[in-house]
Amino acid sequence: MKKVLLPFSLLFFAVILIHAQNFKHIIAPSVTYLDNVKLNVKIQPGDTICIQSSTRRSLNFVNVHGTQEKPVIVINYGGEVIIQGVDLRWGIAFNNCSFMHFTGTGSPEIKYGFRILKTMEGGTSGISGNGKSTNIEIDHFEIANVGFAGIFFKSDPVCDLSANRGNFIQYQTIIHDNYIHNTGGEGLYIGHSFYDGYNKTCDGQTVTLYPSTLSGVRIYNNVIDSTGWDGMQVGSATEDCEIYNNRVTNYAIDKISMQNVGIQMGAGTTGKCYNNVIQDGNGNGIAIFGNGNIDIYNNLIVNPGKDYWVEDKSRPAHGIFIDNGSTIPGTYFNVFNNTIVSPKTDGIRFQNNISVNNNFYNNIIVNPGSLLDYLRIPAKNPWINLNKANIVLTKSNNLYEVNIDSVHFADYANYNYKLLSTSPAVNAGFDVSSLGINYDLDYNLRPQGNAYDIGAYEYVSDSLSLQNTNSLQLVNKNIPNIESLISGANLIKNNINNKINLQIVNALNLTTDFDIYPNPSNGQFRFKRNNASIINISIYDLMGNIVYRENNIKDFDKEIDISNKLNNGKYFITTNNGSNRTTKSIIINR
Repeated sequence: MKKVLLPFSLLFFAVILIHAQNFKHIIAPSVTYLDNVKLNVKIQPGDTICIQSSTRRSLNFVNVHGTQEKPVIVINYGGEVIIQGVDLRWGIAFNNCSFMHFTGTGSPEIKYGFRILKTMEGGTSGISGNGKSTNIEIDHFEIANVGFAGIFFKSDPVCDLSANRGNFIQYQTIIHDNYIHNTGGEGLYIGHSFYDGYNKTCDGQTVTLYPSTLSGVRIYNNVIDSTGWDGMQVGSATEDCEIYNNRVTNYAIDKISMQNVGIQMGAGTTGKCYNNVIQDGNGNGIAIFGNGNIDIYNNLIVNPGKDYWVEDKSRPAHGIFIDNGSTIPGTYFNVFNNTIVSPKTDGIRFQNNISVNNNFYNNIIVNPGSLLDYLRIPAKNPWINLNKANIVLTKSNNLYEVNIDSVHFADYANYNYKLLSTSPAVNAGFDVSSLGINYDLDYNLRPQGNAYDIGAYEYVSDSLSLQNTNSLQLVNKNIPNIESLISGANLIKNNINNKINLQIVNALNLTTDFDIYPNPSNGQFRFKRNNASIINISIYDLMGNIVYRENNIKDFDKEIDISNKLNNGKYFITTNNGSNRTTKSIIINR
């Protein structure tokens, strides 16, 4: 079901009306510390803490508690609140707090009423929550230029076990409608990463401590850009976790292995990851290491790993990556209706042989970077790579393409990956309505025609009205599931469950990014590019070995002479301009 949110202005007035009868605390710019016990501030459930419009160094809340029916509201008052402190470890912190709602909706004309614009370098965060804090909601914040995470919220286990698994649960972690950018570490760091425990010295002895779990996580409508590490990671969320409607771009700019994911559901986590846009990052688009029973659907993932050590195959980056992690035997992973474009390595790499009843339906995967490995070793499927033995998995109605033009996206040059009516993905999908997926990335109803479409977007004609979708009868394109011949390497790929459109020799030469002539060639040929991008060029043989490379080509029409370096045969020319990778074939015949 589509999530329905209050309009911005209504949300603001709702806060004021609900709390008009409760006490309002006006917090002056000079106040940085509010401890409800030590300072006897007397903040009661249902009270509103109004932070005066100002530029201040920090805010720290300790021992503040509301109730489920009467949360404590912290809101900007009289305009925007700017927080910046180059010598402090946080912008806003809360410790041992519960049932609090931090919201930047105090001035209807300002989208982000709280702006945390600077913290000291190193392990510092825009918002930091710990000390058994629970039932916290955070929205309408801008957070930028922080040393570590934009929002960092977890409670570490302690030697007296009071904050540990079995004794404490972090309930109702709700983070939405925030703009987080230019962070030293993660955009969002929610829950503990070491679900399986870690050693600590307690009373002179080394013991294993297990972190608390999370229940009721909702992370949605956040815009996250230019993070040093992961766009977001959620760990130890063992119950009722949903991550949706987020936009994550330019993540992992530091290119640090194991800290380079757009959205990560870490160990101990279960739930749903859907309707997110993940674009232009240096690592996996989505990475899953959780407990299982996880649904991943309606996500658009573009260029994952595009600048991540481009020529180094030992550093992979996939559209979606699923490992064993903390998987509970007998659980499942569903991957439905995702659109994955130009991953550095595989479209989906699945190496989980503990789960069962895994289903991968209706995914569009285009131009995977590991295609040359596939030509060399067919078992290394670049679209859905099952990278361990004894994997239980059902695949059906996935669309695999080498040439992006073959998909018939609306305007991929401008990042519009909606479908045209001529797309082979239209009416070619598997019916997943029984799993509750009856909408697309834009929340258009599925199906619009006689069958589900493949990919994150359902094709919607401009002439169709969503109000009478159920009565529409579109023409069924009856796209068959076929066998396709990979003629470039004389390989036959039989797959009755998937429509594969490779046609290496012909299809690769349809792209307009560059031309090669003459082809066949004696090894002396001209390389003519058709756009203004400065590019890098690599030439591979059929075994995947690089036989020629040249970077920073600026000439539109360039002569290349490799006649004395190559034997006769087929080769592949790959270009990379920093955002797109294109491959064509050439025949050397002297």
